[in-house]
Amino acid sequence: MQVPGEICAELGGDPQVGDSAEPVHLLLTTDEHGSPYVCLLSRAQLEADDHTVRAVVYSSGTKANLDRTGRACLVVVTGGVAHYCTLAVQRHMSAGALTGYALELRDHRRDEVPGAQLRAMHYRVTEQMPRDEDWVTTRGLLDALAG
Repeated sequence: MQVPGEICAELGGDPQVGDSAEPVHLLLTTDEHGSPYVCLLSRAQLEADDHTVRAVVYSSGTKANLDRTGRACLVVVTGGVAHYCTLAVQRHMSAGALTGYALELRDHRRDEVPGAQLRAMHYRVTEQMPRDEDWVTTRGLLDALAG
């Protein structure tokens, strides 16, 4: 299944220090009890092309869930529309505490409410984030997974 262009465009680019409108995307997995587990990711940790979504994760809970089930749901809100992407792990690689995943799109649903203009959550990119979240290693993992 092809990743919709709106999602590829929304995940493209890099966050800029000082930007107060950087979108947050939700990566949902299920824990060992079947309960939902939420991981917040930025464009620094996500990218997509026509065939694959790539994500770099620090959360030990999310990594354990992905390794156990091989499944996740990525929620991307852009252009007033929520996109729910069912993903399956194709492969993964680690660098220190970070693990990068190449994920295949298995299902995609658009959710829009006429006139509602859904909006994504946003955050402010601080000067410490690139260092604290190790964006250099994250970029290396995303590039390696892209092949």
